[in-house]
Amino acid sequence: METRNEIFFQGNTQYENTGDILINKSLVILLRQYGTIVVNNITMPEWYVQSLLLSPDECITNKQKSFYSYFMAEAFSAFFKRNKKIFLIAGPPGHLFGNSRDKSIRNLTSAVAFVLFRLLGVKIIKIGFSMGPLGKRLAFTEQFRSPLIKHYLVRDSLSLKLAKEIGIKHANFFPDLAWTLEVAKPATPPVKNKIVVSFRDSIVQGASSDEYLNKLKENLFGLLKTLDETYSIEIVYQVTRDRIFCKRIYDELKNDIKLTFNETQVTLDNAAEAYSSAVAIITNRLHGALLAYKYGALPLVLTDAKDHLKIKGIYLDAGVSNLLLNVHDDLEHNTSVFKSLLANKDEIIAKMNKTESEYIALSHNILSGIFKK
Repeated sequence: METRNEIFFQGNTQYENTGDILINKSLVILLRQYGTIVVNNITMPEWYVQSLLLSPDECITNKQKSFYSYFMAEAFSAFFKRNKKIFLIAGPPGHLFGNSRDKSIRNLTSAVAFVLFRLLGVKIIKIGFSMGPLGKRLAFTEQFRSPLIKHYLVRDSLSLKLAKEIGIKHANFFPDLAWTLEVAKPATPPVKNKIVVSFRDSIVQGASSDEYLNKLKENLFGLLKTLDETYSIEIVYQVTRDRIFCKRIYDELKNDIKLTFNETQVTLDNAAEAYSSAVAIITNRLHGALLAYKYGALPLVLTDAKDHLKIKGIYLDAGVSNLLLNVHDDLEHNTSVFKSLLANKDEIIAKMNKTESEYIALSHNILSGIFKK
């Protein structure tokens, strides 16, 4: 008798962040291939439900119960059946960092619930996230509940190293979810002649510093001024709160460089329009870089290459750490590297395409091992 998998996923995210929507959509598409999914859409905007391509049967609002009431009923039912398995995705994909008291408390309270879930035979999965830096309190509570999480899957080797160091010995690698998402490309490829620029004002939310911003702008402005007239320059934003900083960059450059500012936020629906004609993107947003890459743009990252851990780890693992331009390096050095990378764009993109194919195969291999046992 064939085993039936039922996979529960909260699906909540930062709705104003296109990158977070991207990885949640990718996860839903992946999970759908390994079982029946149930998503807690009660507080989701309708446009987000549509973006995830959820059918009515996949939405908890179609079940006549709350998310956890239905989950518990299904878990009790599966406990007495050999051909039914229940899985719970613990938390959304993304990045875990800091030393938040609230996050630490949530870890402890969720651990209590996880004990009951595991007794009922539920397999708990944490997937598609990176870690660091972590304070002692958050690290302790994350490790405390980790034995209850059957599959603890981080998206880069630096996070994997940190997980092992804090005592999560069963942690394993799973590629960032952006790699597996397929995007619809224009039927007729446009001429590529655009450099896209998109930045946040900090490495992590709420941690902006004048030194970082000054060095970022100094390098960015210097790089853009080396471009000849064969390139157009467009400043865009993928996250609502980035608009102010991106507009500031535009205002500071518009009198010295010919460029445009796109007032419309880049979403999964209009990304092809924003990125298909791009030769490259220069950004400090991980999923701004990887989404633009999906449309053939060279994903250059300008940031603090030492401390921007989630981008550093993913680029190191993909073998493209040379695409990381460090704001603390000399502008002359960065300019030389920038020109070389643009000149070798096709070769680099081909290498990334190969890595992407390997990551897609690895992702399915890991998920098959989890859901088909």
